[in-house]
Amino acid sequence: MQSHPKSFLPSIHAGALVCPTAVIEGDVHIEHGCSVWHFAVLRADLGAIRVGAYTNIQEHVTIRMSRGHDVAIGELVSIGHGAILHGCSVASRCIVGMRSVLMNGVRIGPGSIVAAGSIVPAGDYPANSLIIGKAIKRTTTAADHQSILQNAADYCSLVTARLDARPSDVGVLTGLPLHLNEASLAIPTHA
Repeated sequence: MQSHPKSFLPSIHAGALVCPTAVIEGDVHIEHGCSVWHFAVLRADLGAIRVGAYTNIQEHVTIRMSRGHDVAIGELVSIGHGAILHGCSVASRCIVGMRSVLMNGVRIGPGSIVAAGSIVPAGDYPANSLIIGKAIKRTTTAADHQSILQNAADYCSLVTARLDARPSDVGVLTGLPLHLNEASLAIPTHA
């Protein structure tokens, strides 16, 4: 068995929660406040997987990169149970629904929702997209954005409870903007 150089070992922030049945291998970087739940698999032996702060990766999720297609997941993202992300990127403040499949070359813009069971082919999906099946159905609303952030905040609360966080850590985890207004929900659009 060959040993991998240090850069191929996972980097998991001490303020993240990884359940004991999750598998994380290779060049995976997980930020503060993240949670990786039971039976999730993150495998990065041919490239990198980067997971932003306060993102939750729920049970039975598979995240895999392939040559030329690293995986980048932004902050405050919820990846639903059983989803598959393969060689794609998901910007901050998104939800990827249960059993969705994101293929190589998918780039999901901020503030977007991928509906449960969607199969998303390669391509750019703009900010605030609602993706159902294989098509964008509408742009997301302020209520959608509130739901995205509330889902992320709920998982952060679970992380705090499970880690029995120190008082200094609790301020960071509970400092999320749980009571949001229109201005704080604004997602920048790309021209």
